[in-house]
Amino acid sequence: MTQAQLEQLATEAAQVHGLPVAGYLAQIGQESGWNPNAVSPVGAMGLAQFMPATWAEFGNEKNPFDPAASLDAGARYMVWIREWLQRQGLEGSWDQVLASYNWGIGNVRTAVRTHGAAWLNYAPTETQNYVQKLAPYYMPTQAPPPMLLAAIAVGAFLYVSLT
Repeated sequence: MTQAQLEQLATEAAQVHGLPVAGYLAQIGQESGWNPNAVSPVGAMGLAQFMPATWAEFGNEKNPFDPAASLDAGARYMVWIREWLQRQGLEGSWDQVLASYNWGIGNVRTAVRTHGAAWLNYAPTETQNYVQKLAPYYMPTQAPPPMLLAAIAVGAFLYVSLT
């Protein structure tokens, strides 16, 4: 597959799972350099660079080197991380989600609970660099909260109805 084809698969996975496309594309480029057969020195596999245990949970029994499977699982995992962080009482910001993807969810939870707003300063340098590089691609395209969208829609309906 060409990189353009891989980027199209990543775009579709991001859209299906509600991730900012620019962020997910940048993340996959960072993770694997768009190499579907990438294996990291610590054993992370495929485009989305899953560790074997995480792949066993999110890979739906598919091949981690299958581009479509890896990209879909990576996007689902990002959403799962965000929801998990929020269930833990954390913000679930893109900074926290990205750090969790890179460093581990438990590490991020502990750092935030221990160090508050300065939590990222206590992450490994690799994770700090990862977040600083990728977060800007996620932030500008962050969708408004659903309740805000609903309020805008109701306001627009009332405005049109009353005029």
